[in-house]
Amino acid sequence: MLSGGVARRGYVLAALTAIYAVNMMDRNILAILVEPIRQDMRISDTQLGLLTGLAFALFYTVFGMPVGWVADRFGRVKVIAVSCMFWSLCTFAGSFASSFPMLALSRAGVGIGEEGGTAPSYSLISSFFPPQRRGFALGIFHLGSSVAAVVTASIGAWIAQDYGWRMALAVVSLPGLVLAALLWLTVREPSHSAGKAPASPLWPTMRAFLTDRLLRTTALAAGFTAFSAYAIAAWLPAMLIRAKGMTLGDVAIWYGVTSALALGLGVGSAGWLADRLAVRSGRAYALVPMGATLAMAAIIPLAALLPNWPFALTAGLIALGLSNMFLAPLLTIVQNRSPEHCRSLYSATFLLINNFIGAGFGSLYVGMISDAFAARYGRSRSRSPSAPSPPWRS
Repeated sequence: MLSGGVARRGYVLAALTAIYAVNMMDRNILAILVEPIRQDMRISDTQLGLLTGLAFALFYTVFGMPVGWVADRFGRVKVIAVSCMFWSLCTFAGSFASSFPMLALSRAGVGIGEEGGTAPSYSLISSFFPPQRRGFALGIFHLGSSVAAVVTASIGAWIAQDYGWRMALAVVSLPGLVLAALLWLTVREPSHSAGKAPASPLWPTMRAFLTDRLLRTTALAAGFTAFSAYAIAAWLPAMLIRAKGMTLGDVAIWYGVTSALALGLGVGSAGWLADRLAVRSGRAYALVPMGATLAMAAIIPLAALLPNWPFALTAGLIALGLSNMFLAPLLTIVQNRSPEHCRSLYSATFLLINNFIGAGFGSLYVGMISDAFAARYGRSRSRSPSAPSPPWRS
C-alpha cells in the first residue's frame, strides 16, 4: 500500500532528504578537517582513519538492529527525529574535545544517532512510493549527500581556515536540531504502516534476511563497494592537500561544488537508470552498480598519478561519483523484497553489513597504509594551508 498524494509524498521525500544531508554533513565533516585536526592534536593517520571510519561505523552498525526494530514497532518518524537531534548534539560536543579519546567518543555518538536516521528513512520512503519508482525516490534521497558535500567542503573549509576546526564542527551541527523539530511537527506516520502493526521479532527477522541468498549477496556487494567509496570520500581532500598542493581555501572554492556535482550525477542517475532498464530486466539493479564500480576502479589511480591538483581533482571526483552509484539500485532490491512491517529492520541489517565493511575499514585501511609508508615516502609536499594556489599550478 501507498500513502498520500503527490504533494505529501514530495514533502516527505524533501524533508527526509534534508535530514540525510545533515546526516552526511555531520558524518563527513572530518574528511575536510583531517589536516587541521592532525596538526592540532598531533595524531596519526591510523587514528584519523579510526575517527572517520571504525569509531563511527562500529557503533553505527551495533545499534542499527535494535533501532530498526524500534522504528518498526513505535514509528519511523519519531525515531528519525530523535536520532537527528542526538547525532547533531554529539557533533556539537566534538567541538569541545581536547584529546583523541574524547573526539572518538563524540564520533561514536554520531554513529549511534545516524543509524536511527537512515534505515527508517528507507522504509518510510518505500511506504510512499511504488516499487517501480523506489529507485528514483531513493536516488533523490541520496542527493542529500551532494548538498552535504557543498556545505562541508565550502562552508566547513572556510570556517576551519578562518575560525578553526572546532567552530566548523559546531556550525554544521546546528541545522539538524531545526530539521528534527520540523519533521516531528509536520510529518505523520502512514496509518497502515510501521508503528501501527506489531513488529517482527528482532533476531528471527535478521536471520530471515541473512538466509535469503539475494539479500545476503546484495548486502555483501554493497559493503565491498562501499569500502572504496568511503576510502575515497574520507581521504581525497587530504591527498589533494598533501600531495597535490591544494589548500583549505582551494577546497572551499573548488572541491565543494564539484564534489556535489559528482555525487549528484552519480547517485541521482543510478536509481533513475536502474528503474528505466529494469522494465526489461530486473538484473539492471545489479548491472548498473557493477558497471559503475568497474569504471571507478579504472579511473581512481589517475587521481594519484596526475601531477597537478586540477587534473587529480577531476579524476578523483569522477571516481567519487561512480563509487556511489551502487547505493540506490541495491537499496531498491532490498526494499522491494522486504515485508512492509519490517522494512526498517531489513534496511538496518543491510546497513549493518554495508557500513561495517565499508565505513568501518575503508578509511582505516588507507590511514594505516599512509602511516606504514610515511617514513619512506613522506607524508606531505603541500605548501602552507593558507598559501594561495592558482588552479593551473602543478
